[in-house]
Amino acid sequence: MALLCWGLGLACSYAQVGMPTNNPNKDAVLDLNRTDGVSAKGLLLPKVALTATNSFAPMTANVAGMHVWNTATAGTGINVVTPGEYYNDGSKWIRVSSATDAWIQDGNNNGAIKAIGTNDAFDLPVETNGVEKMRVTSGGQVLINTATSMTGGTTAKLQINNGTQNGALQIKDGSEGSGRVFTSDANGLGTWQDMPGTPGGFVLSAVTIAAGTRSIPSTTPAQYLGRQLTLTPGKWIIYYGELVQSSSMPVNGNVWLQLTLSESKTSRTNPNFSFLGTSLVSGNITYPNFYNMLAGVFVIQVTNTTTLYNVTWGSGLAGATLGNILFDTSFGENYLFATKIY
Repeated sequence: MALLCWGLGLACSYAQVGMPTNNPNKDAVLDLNRTDGVSAKGLLLPKVALTATNSFAPMTANVAGMHVWNTATAGTGINVVTPGEYYNDGSKWIRVSSATDAWIQDGNNNGAIKAIGTNDAFDLPVETNGVEKMRVTSGGQVLINTATSMTGGTTAKLQINNGTQNGALQIKDGSEGSGRVFTSDANGLGTWQDMPGTPGGFVLSAVTIAAGTRSIPSTTPAQYLGRQLTLTPGKWIIYYGELVQSSSMPVNGNVWLQLTLSESKTSRTNPNFSFLGTSLVSGNITYPNFYNMLAGVFVIQVTNTTTLYNVTWGSGLAGATLGNILFDTSFGENYLFATKIY
C-alpha cells in the first residue's frame, strides 16, 4: 500500500491526498497544487445539464455542497438555470454569482438593461445602517420612512413619512419661488406657479403717459391710452376701467367707444396671449352727459411673458366729434390690474 501511494505521488500518512504534490495541505482532504505552489492548470468541474434550481435532476437527490458546471438553459420563472457554476445547498441549486450577473459595490458595467428586485410577490426594502429607509411594494408603491402604506394613501404611488417635521418633499426645477404652489398642466406635468395674492400673482399696471387731458383724432390705428401690464405665462383675469370725458357734446350727440388690450401701442395684436372671453370694454357718452366710466373684465391665457397695453379698438359717432373725447391718466377712477388664476 505504501508503495502504491508513493507511486501515485500521494501522501497517505495523515489521510490527506495531494495531486501532484506529495506534501498536501494538512487541512485539505484533497490538494491539487504543485509542490512549488505554481500551477498552470485548473480544476474542471463535471458538466451537468440541470433542469431547474428547484429540481435535483439529473442527480438522484439534493446534496449540500455539490458543485457542478451547468450546460443547460432550462426551468421557468424564478427557477430558471443558465450555463454556469452552481452549488447545491441541500434543497436547491444556487448559481455562483459573478460581476456579470450580480450587483456589486461601486456599480456594474451591464452593457444592457438589467433589473434589480424580487421575482415573487414580496416587497423590496432598502436599508442604511441596518434600518429600513425605503420600500418598493409588490403593488408598485414607493414608501419612504414607512414600511406600510399610510392611512388614506392606499392608492398613492409615493408616500413620505416625515414624522412631525415640515418639508417632507422638495422639488426644484427653476420655476420654484417663495409663495408659489405646485400645479400641473393637462398632461400632469407639474411646475411651480403663482397663486392670486402672491408675488407675481397680482400685477398692477404702470402708467407711462404723463397726467393731463388729451384727445384722440381717430381710433384707427389703435391709440395707446397710457397703462401697461407685464404678465408671465398662465391664465389671468384683468380688471379694466377708464373714465372718458367729452369737452363738447352737441344736443343729441353720441359717441360709442371700444377699448381693448394689445401687445402693441399702435396696432391691435396679441401673438403671446389669447382672449378666453370678451375682448372689448365698451361704452358711450350721450348728450347731455360729459363723462362716462367704461369698465369690464378680460380673461386671457398668456403663453409667453409679454407686456400688454390699453388701446382703443373702435368708435361710433352720431352728431359728435371724436376729437372732443378726452382721456387722462390722472383720473382717480382709472384702473388696470391683473390676478392669476388656475
